[in-house]
This record gives sequence, C-alpha cells and structure tokens, in this order.
Amino acid sequence: MEATSATATSSDEQRRRWLLATLYFVLLYYLSYRYPFQINSSSTSPTYSDTPASLQYGKYLLVCMIVGVYLTFNVPKAVLLGRTAVLAALIGYPVVLTGFFIYARTPIPTSFVEISLSFLPALLFLDDRNGSERLKQLAGFLVVYAAINVLADIIQTGLYGTIGRLPALAYEGYAARFGGVWDDPNTALAVFSFVLPYVVLTRGLGRHAVLTFVAAVYVGYSAQSLTAGAATLGAMIVSFTVYNLVFASEAAAARALTTVAVGGLAGLMLTIALAVLFQDFVAEQLVSLNQWYEDKLPSIEARASTYDVVSFVDIGTLIGLNPIGISGENGLLNLVANMGVPYALLYEAMGLATLIRLIRRAKLAKSPHERALFFSCFSFGVYFYSSMLNIPVSEIYPVNFIMGVVIGIAWSPIKAAAAKPRLSRRYGVAANARRARDAAYEVAYLGEVSKQIARTRGR
Repeated sequence: MEATSATATSSDEQRRRWLLATLYFVLLYYLSYRYPFQINSSSTSPTYSDTPASLQYGKYLLVCMIVGVYLTFNVPKAVLLGRTAVLAALIGYPVVLTGFFIYARTPIPTSFVEISLSFLPALLFLDDRNGSERLKQLAGFLVVYAAINVLADIIQTGLYGTIGRLPALAYEGYAARFGGVWDDPNTALAVFSFVLPYVVLTRGLGRHAVLTFVAAVYVGYSAQSLTAGAATLGAMIVSFTVYNLVFASEAAAARALTTVAVGGLAGLMLTIALAVLFQDFVAEQLVSLNQWYEDKLPSIEARASTYDVVSFVDIGTLIGLNPIGISGENGLLNLVANMGVPYALLYEAMGLATLIRLIRRAKLAKSPHERALFFSCFSFGVYFYSSMLNIPVSEIYPVNFIMGVVIGIAWSPIKAAAAKPRLSRRYGVAANARRARDAAYEVAYLGEVSKQIARTRGR
C-alpha cells in the first residue's frame, strides 16, 4: 500500500514538473516568431506587419489550457481564504467588466485581458509545498533563456550591421533598438533582473558574474531603453542593499553601504576630473549624445503624451466603472484609468506584500541556494513594479505572466519546520531548570555506562 502511494506521489510530481516546464517554455519562447517573420507592429517598423489576432490571443489560450490541465490533476485542497480572495478579485473584476462591455456592445480595453490573465499562473502554487523546487526549475529556464537572448541580440545586431535588417522598433535613419528573442527592447533586460543576482549569490563575484554582467550591459546597450536600464540597475542596488541589511551583521552591512557611498563619490569625482582633462573628447561625445537624443525624441514625446489621458478621467473612471480604454506608457496610470483606484491599490498592495513575503521566504530558506532563489525573485519584483512608472509591464506578455508565477511561488505554503522541544510552564522556571539538569545528568550517566560496556567487551 505504501509503495503504491509513493508511486502515485512520484507520478503526480513528475506530471507537475512537465506541465510547469511547458508553461515556462510557452512564456519565454512564444514570441520568438516576431523577428524571423517580421511580425509585430507596422507602426513601429517599416518592414514589419501587424500581429494577426490568432497569434495575438493564441498565447493566452495556450496558458489557459496549461493552467486548466494542471488544476484538473492538482486541485488545491487547502487554500488560505485571504490570498484566494485577492487573486479572485484581481482576475475576476476585469472579467466581469468585460462581460458588461460585451453586453453593452462597447469596445473592450485590451488591458483587461492582459492584466487579469497574468495572475492565472499564481493559482498553480496555492497548495504546493515545494515552492523552492518550483523556483529552482524556473531559475533554470530563465538562465538558459538569458543566454539564448544574448545570442539572439548578437545575431540581430550583426544582421543590422551587414545587411541593414531592421528589428521591431526601428526606422530608417534613426537608432535601431534590439529586443532579443521577444523582439521588444523595453523588456529585454527583465530576465537579467533575476539572473544577475542569482548568479552573484550562487557563484560569487567570479567569472560567471562578470560574464553575466557583460551580457546584461550588451543587451541593455542594444535595447537603448533608459527605463529598463534604470529599473534593472535600481533592482540590483535595492536587492543587494536589502540582502546586506537582512543577512549580514550590522558592522558588515554598514561597511557595505559605506563602500557603496564612498565608491560612488569617488567615481563622481573621477568622472569630473576626466571630463576636465579630456574636454575635446567630451565635446565630441556631447554632439553624439545630442544626435542620440534627437533619435529618441519621438519615443520621449510619445511617453509624455501618455499623461494626456488624465483629461479623460472622471468619477466613474476613478471608481472603476468607466474605463477610458487607452493604454499609455505609464502602467500605474493605466491601472487607474482603466480599472479604477480600488483595483490599482489592490494591485500595488499585492505587489508590496509579495516583496515582503519573498524576503520572509529568503530568511526561512534552508540553504544559501534557496535563499538566492527567493532574493532573485525579490529583485525581479523590484524591477517589475518600479518599471511600471514608464513602461506598462503589467500589460506586456510574458513579463507580467512571469511576475504571476513569482507571486504564486511567493505565497505558496511554507513547509512547517520540525517542532522544537518546549519545557513545561506548569512548574515554573526553577522546576524546568531542575528537569533540564537532571536530563543532562542522565545523558552523562548513560554515556559512562556505554563506555564501561565497551571496555568490558574489549577485554
């Protein structure tokens, strides 16, 4: 009977791993059709065509099918009501509004689908006590993807330099922006916000960390996304600062922060000194920078125009009953304009609670590797929620779905630690101390008896 139960458990675990592997593969590589077939948006590149509806919604259908199959075989048995209610609200509210708009024959904002479905992967982990194992599997996929993404960037930049092959976001005579496998420069660095701290915390500051850093710099330079670069760099700074404050001693944390502050000040002073010494070179670079700014000006103006949607906001919009149906570059503003203030607050509160939960999971980790996994997720979360200020990542596949996976793993049940023996409170402190002393004497006595028996047998 026990053998049968063990076999069933092993089969169930293997099925879970295969389904999650399928989900991760769909999330990371579904958009790989964009660059080879030049399919994305005709408004951002003269050589591209618009994505047909079948491809646009096919990814969501695949994710829903995988989640449905997974939940069919692994129905959660014990789920905390609070987290289930929050996820139900985050998923269900846009779905209810969608039904209302269909009934009223009103155009449906696409953000409804993109935001609500991104929380579906979180449902897979509500009753899964192997959160660290699931995270280890996800980390493997992300590390491999990061390497493939760098290779894709090298191929794309090479083709652009040799035959002028344009990526999805480029125009003739303007700066070309390369986005790797997803062909999206705005999210090209997203995976590195997880991979870079993961490599540093597991491999140390050796050649693996240096190679990963160089790869991230190359991808960031190819993407030319200031927001993505700033969000990734900010995620690194916040993550390692929190890591030092939580896990290092107070003296070590103070030394680390002092080193960062002194190093930053020294770097600033050195930069000023070099600028004075090499004035002619700096002048040439400023001319190049001005040209780069002119190339980026259309993008900057487009992002600035995002805030024009404020003029369409009314009371109905704020309470979530009159979405304006416009999605701009500011993810937070999009939430308020299309979902209302209550939904936006719930969305951000869930994000903040998840970041705090990830720190707690890291503190309860049973090994340095498990700690690195949860802190790398923390770094990815910092990147995700900070980049929403200028990139609508909450509506961008697959970054929003990967965040859904992270949320699910963060809130998966924590394995109960072995109970520590507790002294009875019935007889007071003195009685407990006497009992502990007697137990120690008994252990010592039994030890001496064992030694005597061993000597007797030796004779």
